[in-house]
Amino acid sequence: MLGHVPVVTKEGTVTCTEPGLCEEIVCSRCNQNIQLQKEVEALGHDYVDGVCTRCGEKVELVDYAANEWQGNSISIHWTTPTADTIKTEGLLKDAEGTPYYYNEFTAPFCADSSKTFAFDVKGQGANHIGEEGNESPADHIFVYSDASLSEESLVASAAKGTIADVKRANAAVTEEGMSNILFTIPAGALENDQTYYIVIDEKLESNQSRYIGTKIVNKITTKHGELEEVPAFKPACTEAGREAGTMCKECKNYLEGGKEIPALGHDYKDGVCTRCGEKDPNYVEPTPAEPVVNLNGLEKGKDGKWALYKDNVVQKDFTGLAKSSYTKNWYYVKNGYVDWNYTGFGQNVDTKKWYRVKNGRVDWDANSIYKKPETGAWYKCYEGRVTFNQTGVYKNENGWWYCKNSKVDFNFTGIASNKNGTWYIKNGYVDFNYSGKVVYNGKTYNVTKGHAKLA
Repeated sequence: MLGHVPVVTKEGTVTCTEPGLCEEIVCSRCNQNIQLQKEVEALGHDYVDGVCTRCGEKVELVDYAANEWQGNSISIHWTTPTADTIKTEGLLKDAEGTPYYYNEFTAPFCADSSKTFAFDVKGQGANHIGEEGNESPADHIFVYSDASLSEESLVASAAKGTIADVKRANAAVTEEGMSNILFTIPAGALENDQTYYIVIDEKLESNQSRYIGTKIVNKITTKHGELEEVPAFKPACTEAGREAGTMCKECKNYLEGGKEIPALGHDYKDGVCTRCGEKDPNYVEPTPAEPVVNLNGLEKGKDGKWALYKDNVVQKDFTGLAKSSYTKNWYYVKNGYVDWNYTGFGQNVDTKKWYRVKNGRVDWDANSIYKKPETGAWYKCYEGRVTFNQTGVYKNENGWWYCKNSKVDFNFTGIASNKNGTWYIKNGYVDFNYSGKVVYNGKTYNVTKGHAKLA
């Protein structure tokens, strides 16, 4: 028998990743249908040495050069192959003979600045990394100093405290699975101008052995980033200055020059900095010297009291009336001080005249009869002064009185007159209760309720 000679008579539309129609195949000799065209599922990749024989897709890391730092963070993506779709022969191997996938990380990496990595690991088995009941993400991140990945070359890990904030985030499980592993290499954990290998170790528990147990190895070379020539700047009161130098833009460290010049500090004078004008928070205004005051006359002293001074000395032996040069009024002074509680009479020691005093000062409106508290005597005042020349009958709030030389004469009993009439006086007081005849100085008077008329 010759056998069939298959010939594709209709091209298929199905691909490795999309469903479609399969090819139609017919024998070229006998025209017998070997395969009818029909709808079929996606074929899936047919990897040989990491390359699909149908579509040519490769299983490898993305081009890291396309991943740029966003500040001090970067995202790196990897799709995990399965044991059924890729061979491990020909891969690089670590010191223990374990194969790993390798890529060189070409993005700039300055070891003097903190760096945060986000590895998006996708594929079958990726969702098992760090899940509950399995190893934590911290058990999967290592940094080695050479490609042997030996224990002796281990320089950074979570166990050493040189890799920080290792955690699994956004671990949404899809058909492909995903494990977003975040970790940070702090500033200074590595050295610049060195080669290191960042490793994600995908060793899984034995119950996950159907997935390939490999490592993802990323070679990095540390070096300072772009350099910048920084000019010198002078120090200020509160800010340090710096000499000119060459600075790494990434870590902000100076590689040449750049010596710091200490801040000058404030130079305060009279409460204000002479350089920047800042006010001294601890400045206290000096107390101005008190002016020399020569107190003479009636003055208000430092104690707040009004007193009669002579060359700054209170005249404590003085009692009488003193005139204020401020108010032009006269005040009653007792033992050198104005007595604001005194009401009575006071004498001007210069003129020897007496005046009515009310609450410590002369009452120029006084036109009645008032009592002198020291003696009990009553005196008639005219415009505040005792004139000692008023004789007759005068009125106050208590009644009508007979005054002789401005003083109430309580010994007088007889007849006396004023502008309102003639009156009968008894012991210095007009007796409005008396009616009858009174003989005074040889004359007889008819008195009716104190009012007297010649008989």
